[in-house]
Amino acid sequence: MHKELLDWYDQHKRDLPWRESREPYRVLVSELMLQQTVVASVIEPYRRWMERFPTIEALAAADLDDVLHAWQGLGYYRRARLLHQAAEEIALNGWPQDRKGMRAVPGIGPYTAGAVLSIAFDLPEPLVDGNVERVYARLMADLTPPPALTKRAWAWAEACVSQERPGDWNQALMELGATVCRPRTPLCHLCPWQEICRGTQGEVSLYPAPKVRPEMRDMDLPLAVCEQAGRYALIRYPEGGWWAGLYGFPPAPAVSGQEMGRFPFVVTRHRLTVRVLQVSRVDGEVEWFTPEQFADLALPALHRRAWDIVRARQTQPTLTVSPQE
Repeated sequence: MHKELLDWYDQHKRDLPWRESREPYRVLVSELMLQQTVVASVIEPYRRWMERFPTIEALAAADLDDVLHAWQGLGYYRRARLLHQAAEEIALNGWPQDRKGMRAVPGIGPYTAGAVLSIAFDLPEPLVDGNVERVYARLMADLTPPPALTKRAWAWAEACVSQERPGDWNQALMELGATVCRPRTPLCHLCPWQEICRGTQGEVSLYPAPKVRPEMRDMDLPLAVCEQAGRYALIRYPEGGWWAGLYGFPPAPAVSGQEMGRFPFVVTRHRLTVRVLQVSRVDGEVEWFTPEQFADLALPALHRRAWDIVRARQTQPTLTVSPQE
């Protein structure tokens, strides 16, 4: 079982920049970037990140706003904040060498702890992500519904982790799930475990059991665009909500202002209709920025799209304004 998977991995693993070194900082950065983000979208941001913050000490010493700006394009900015906190902790106290110590570092959960310990330190620690869970469910023909399935996958991963090549084993499991044992159209004929996979004895697409999708809510989100003397008002969003600690356009009263444009956007179980409204004044504490300064801000993707609408209006003054509802 181990030999078949590791031999397959040695022959077929993808050439990815974070696999060029097993240095723990590089492993940590790549694993946090890859959470909830596809590999293709991470490659260039990872390279830029390592050029800007080549060591964990460089990241720890960086200003948080610079860190957030460097994370731009990856979304889920909370990961960047936690990575910065982890860097500060590790730069001060060194790298933990066991699961308990690694889990105590900000932002490092069971999966990330297993990845860093096995890949960077060659310790026989398991990990389970969506790819590994799917491989397990099909290999064992396990129709246990989530979240109980995740616990069973962790127990299996802990029992099976390679003692000789734990880092390669864990990466091989994830690689198998990402490239062969795919959610849709699995390539079973290319799988090194085809002969022992119980899922292939029936309908492999039945595994894993489907998750219950949370109900989506429709929501209107009006944003206020206020310009004075060539500068635009932004707020820093508070902790505990969407875009915590990031700059963005302030919310606007639903009926105020002239609509400059609108677009759909999905944020955490919400289907938003974002309406960009031109207003003459905004209430509350704001900061003012020139268009040139916007390039240096870590604007969330939603607010970046709103800014694109504003810029289009600047260059096309005759743009037809969408009617208000």
